[in-house]
Amino acid sequence: DYEEFADKLYLMNELHQILRKEKNSRGYIDFDLDEAKIVQDETGKAIDVVKRVREEGEMLIEDFMIAANETVATHISNMQLPFIYRIHDVPKPEKVDDFMTLVKILGYKLRGNVNDLTPKSMQNILDQLRDKKEFEILSSLLLRSMRKAEYSKENIGHFGLASRAYTHFTSPIRRFPDLVVHRLLKKYLIENDMSMTTIQTLENSLVETAQHSSEREVAAVDAERDVFDMKVAEYMEDHIGEEFDGVIDLLTRKAYHFDGKPEENYTEIEIPADMMDKAVEYRAKLIEAAADFDEESTRLLQKEWDSRLDEYHSMIKENEEMNRCRWNMYLTQD
Repeated sequence: DYEEFADKLYLMNELHQILRKEKNSRGYIDFDLDEAKIVQDETGKAIDVVKRVREEGEMLIEDFMIAANETVATHISNMQLPFIYRIHDVPKPEKVDDFMTLVKILGYKLRGNVNDLTPKSMQNILDQLRDKKEFEILSSLLLRSMRKAEYSKENIGHFGLASRAYTHFTSPIRRFPDLVVHRLLKKYLIENDMSMTTIQTLENSLVETAQHSSEREVAAVDAERDVFDMKVAEYMEDHIGEEFDGVIDLLTRKAYHFDGKPEENYTEIEIPADMMDKAVEYRAKLIEAAADFDEESTRLLQKEWDSRLDEYHSMIKENEEMNRCRWNMYLTQD
């Protein structure tokens, strides 16, 4: 059915490889993290949680969309007209310092100037850790040290994409900022309306538009997570009493973050620490282990209850609370 498009698709794939290489050369940060996907039956009931696989076609589309977004943002930025940008600020130095302390605790030494907070330096950190057994956990922790992307009238670039100018242009049917961008392009480039009245009006209104869009994005992400938790809880309802192997990749005062990856399913959950009868004992062991390192390492471990990152734990699911989209689990062994 797609034979007539074959030549164009091969050409598109060639261009996709060129775009991907160019992105990587300037410092595009690929955290390479696995994502979970809910599998549902014909009635909508969750019957599995599996690892989401990104195929080459999806990455092709992604690279084309990024190129389109950058082209539009760069063009309007060069015209110095009011606009909506998708920005991603430089990470806070103290967050990166905490991450580097964890890397040091694991006994890894990184080459290069890690204090130089550029996309290229962050990419270099990931590349040096990519062959380590804790890579997926470390990559996730480094991602958590990054700031959140948001919408703004002021262009400060996009750190994660290593882009000097970026916007959301490609999805006006599902995202309001993209629709605003299309309206601005129509006003500037088709209607040729760049009067001082128009510019002054937009200078004021776009600030509120950007703030509102950022706030609604946070609400949408929260809603998506709630629905995901609900569907995972629905799936786990049929697995009460079973054991699951996984990795505790983060410990805080409130919860363990458990990354469960048995062969047949994949999920990430938070387990309330007050439900863990071994939590206090485990925390004491972490602090004791930290005594072998410097004072800063001890402080960080005590503050965050961080695990040694590669410790595997079997866990038993005890019960489920569907109304709250949560389930309780307990450690079965050290």
